[in-house]
Amino acid sequence: IWSSIDQGSNWSMVSSSLPKRYVTGIYPSFNDSASVFICYSGLKYNDPYPHVFRSDNTGQSWIDISGDLPQVQVNDILAHPNNDSILFIATQSGVYGSINAGVNWHRVGNNMPMYPVFDIEWHPDFNQLIAGTFARSMMLYDLENIGLETPPSASINEISNSPIRAYFAKNGRLNVESY
Repeated sequence: IWSSIDQGSNWSMVSSSLPKRYVTGIYPSFNDSASVFICYSGLKYNDPYPHVFRSDNTGQSWIDISGDLPQVQVNDILAHPNNDSILFIATQSGVYGSINAGVNWHRVGNNMPMYPVFDIEWHPDFNQLIAGTFARSMMLYDLENIGLETPPSASINEISNSPIRAYFAKNGRLNVESY
């Protein structure tokens, strides 16, 4: 991982103390310009351990925030734009979340399948986490369920009462299942 603090004029390597694995996600903090979150996957190296790190000083030092994650490779990371203590990761077996900066992690959703998830994003208008799975589907998780209030721009009628919805294509049509 290379970092620049002068808009790309000069670059310095900041990953020499981190695992020699594939970088699968880099996510900057919206609350602190010196903070960044990264994750690595050891899938190619038969390394089942999660590798999730945070830096609070533009990558000069790193803190392992893998906490109590199970042995599973991590594919993406996202910090909630309003609170860096609220983290989500996409893994080879679903989505995990932390509300205490990575000390403890919990699976996100009720009955969420154990699919590889490669991309996660936050939808600000509906206050939802969007997870893109390897099975060519998307899952949505309403963040109100963990106490994150809906932004004022989203109407309460626009938000489903079901915490998870799975979207997938079947016979050329989009099907929706709620959990």
